[in-house]
Amino acid sequence: MNELENKILEELSSSPKEYLENCLNNYSDYLKVAQKLFKESYIKMQLFDSEGDPWLRFNSKAEEFRKINDLNKEIELLELAIKKGIYTPYTYERLAIIYSKNKELQKAYRVCKNWFDSPFWMIPNMASTSLKLFERMKKLESKINVA
Repeated sequence: MNELENKILEELSSSPKEYLENCLNNYSDYLKVAQKLFKESYIKMQLFDSEGDPWLRFNSKAEEFRKINDLNKEIELLELAIKKGIYTPYTYERLAIIYSKNKELQKAYRVCKNWFDSPFWMIPNMASTSLKLFERMKKLESKINVA
């Protein structure tokens, strides 16, 4: 294992926020290592894609419900996407925002936690939204006193 691989593994275990920031600041280097370290995650993404573009299958449809103010259908579709293992961080971010606005902080926290329980948050392409979700999760933790 090379030096950057070791650094990344250390960041993942001790400072996810630092890892995500480094993904943004050193994108190409982190991407090369991530493709090696998280090969299974990339395979899972390809398998998910084999059933059709996840954006078209879930996120754009959810946005249509958002535009017509059908919040229940939007939530239902986003929850289904997460249950099926979608890897797009937008899905998690949007659902966490909805739950937060509805004062359903436990549900918002659960959505954020689900993202970080998935292997996809470690993919450098996801770093920007993962950082937003990380910050949201930390704020929610302080509001709901998660141990």
